[in-house]
Amino acid sequence: MGVKSPKKARKIIEETLINFLLVAANINYKLEREFAELCLKVFNIELERQKAFSNNNSLLLPVTL
Repeated sequence: MGVKSPKKARKIIEETLINFLLVAANINYKLEREFAELCLKVFNIELERQKAFSNNNSLLLPVTL
């Protein structure tokens, strides 16, 4: 594995966080909100993403094969 730039690392962290929270919301993971708040605080991610996530319970689109 190569060394990632701070910008690339932050992008990976944000994408991972968003994907985890989408899955967590759909399986009713009880620590979802606490985890989101902690990550937002630690990584200083914009609150707009968290607000949009909290206001929409159907973020995952149906999968068609």
